[in-house]
Amino acid sequence: MQIKNKFYFLLLIAFLLLLTGCTPKDYSVKYYLEGELFKEVTVYEGDLIEDLEVPTRRNCIFTGWYTDNAYETKYDFNDAISSELNLYGGYLSGYLTFNFYSGTEIIETVIVKEGNTMEKVPTPTKENYIFEGWYTDENFTKLYNFDDILFSSDDVYAKCSIYPNAIYEINYIMPEFTWINKDALYEDFYGDFYDFLVNNTDCDMSNFETLESFLVYCKTWKVGKKDSLYHTGDSFGKYYVTIEVGGKLENQPTDTFIGYCYQNDQYKDVINHLITFFAYWRTDEGYTNDTNNGNDFFASAWASMVDTSKFFYFTSETLNDIYAWFNSERVKHALDYIPGVNISKIDTFTFKTEDYQLPDTLVVEGYKFEGFYLDSSFTKPVDTITPDMVNNQEVTIYVKLSK
Repeated sequence: MQIKNKFYFLLLIAFLLLLTGCTPKDYSVKYYLEGELFKEVTVYEGDLIEDLEVPTRRNCIFTGWYTDNAYETKYDFNDAISSELNLYGGYLSGYLTFNFYSGTEIIETVIVKEGNTMEKVPTPTKENYIFEGWYTDENFTKLYNFDDILFSSDDVYAKCSIYPNAIYEINYIMPEFTWINKDALYEDFYGDFYDFLVNNTDCDMSNFETLESFLVYCKTWKVGKKDSLYHTGDSFGKYYVTIEVGGKLENQPTDTFIGYCYQNDQYKDVINHLITFFAYWRTDEGYTNDTNNGNDFFASAWASMVDTSKFFYFTSETLNDIYAWFNSERVKHALDYIPGVNISKIDTFTFKTEDYQLPDTLVVEGYKFEGFYLDSSFTKPVDTITPDMVNNQEVTIYVKLSK
């Protein structure tokens, strides 16, 4: 019995010794700044300590943590703790700190030796923003001079046109319109032309089993060896317009599509617009002069058909993709502003100053401009876009038009 008790006693002693050996030691780590205790932490043996952030000192730069107060040996924060430790933070005087702000955010901090000039910092870039210069104050009243000799730290502020290159969408809201957009007009106009060709002419339509195939054909830039939509003139020109040099729309017979539509009171405003577009296009592209009939819609059925196809193929935004040199403003205007067609146009602007001034007017064929509004009910007139109106870099402006 006595031997048994002695065994348990020795087992308990061994367990306590083992437990004591498993408990890690802890050590004190003290951080000193300029002779004063900055922070003290307790760390277990084998752990790593953190590289503390320190307060800034005017005209000084922090050089790091040292194991001696002579600041000769820097501490390696990758070393594991194995004993008590004192660390000393070192500052170096005679250096200036410059914080460069964009808005309220510090985007760069530059340290310069006192008595020197500062090299120009890189121009800040931010999507949809324009950089206008570095300033010495938040109100952007004085440009910062990078040639100045520096004797004190300072803050520098970026004037980045803090306002974005906002994209605003102008919706031309019309009181009455027949087609929601130009594509809808194309489908109706060429759909009726397809029916006319099938039912009223001897045109061979065997290659067009469906309306869809016809619509695709009439909007395909190149077919076979011919581009520029010339194939539409070859295929359908003589069924589109009756040739009459110097002729008038009201004299067109009903055996061609233009005359058929006019005499049946269909597409009258659109056809007159196409005639005007043809004259603009032919004149400004150089097909006409004082001695020929190049801009006469009724002088060539082939040319009228081809240019009608171009009218529906292009918008003002896509015209220069093919005709890079062709910058006729009236042609571009005619491509977009069509009687009976609702218009949606996207423009871009940049706040060069605090506000963006909207145009004085907009010319929309067949309509009178009544003003710009912030709402589709036309209760909030507007003539200027201010930065606070920009939401996600977009502004919607409604244009009131009347017949």
